[in-house]
Amino acid sequence: MKTFTRMIGRYVLATAAVVLLVVGLLLGAVVYLGLHYGEATDSRVRIGTLAEALTPTADGLQLDPARTPADWLQGYAWAMALDDDGSVIWQHDLPQNLNKHYTASEIASFSRWYLDDWPVFCWTADYGLFVAAVPRGSVWKYNIYNNEQLMNAMAAGMLPALALLLGVAAAWLSAVQLARCAALAGDCRRAGHRSRRRHDPAADRRLCGGAGRHGQPHE
Repeated sequence: MKTFTRMIGRYVLATAAVVLLVVGLLLGAVVYLGLHYGEATDSRVRIGTLAEALTPTADGLQLDPARTPADWLQGYAWAMALDDDGSVIWQHDLPQNLNKHYTASEIASFSRWYLDDWPVFCWTADYGLFVAAVPRGSVWKYNIYNNEQLMNAMAAGMLPALALLLGVAAAWLSAVQLARCAALAGDCRRAGHRSRRRHDPAADRRLCGGAGRHGQPHE
């Protein structure tokens, strides 16, 4: 029983150490990725702020002169503005092959996915549609969707599953504690038996009585 208890204790400790190690590695990876890759994202001006900074002037659309166009578009590869007809009415570093008229279906497509493999972000404004692209290969951009009833069912099932896991863990710890208590009780009983065998008063009296009889002289 004592050996079994030790095996259970070692298994529990090893499992806890592995779980803590995995959690620590995951947290470290998240922190590293956030610090390493989040810096470039945070340095970019948000697409909505860019769209609002582009305002009509007598010479056409212009970015707010409080900052240079390079400062406004830092982190972006190029940008353009389309009117309601899909024509380019403003652009900055726009590739030549993209400086064209866009149909409604083309706008609907690249607003959700990519434009000529460029990850693009769009924002509606009074003048039309503002489009800004980040460098190729820098952003993974896909729309993800799923059945709402399935997601609700999965979310509702997480709490019972978590409660079940906690119950199993509690039962396992209780079993370990009971095994340890049983082992300690067994050790105490065995120790008591050995003590009584070593200090049995009746055996001492029998031994002393026998010695007395043999020690008496014969008449």
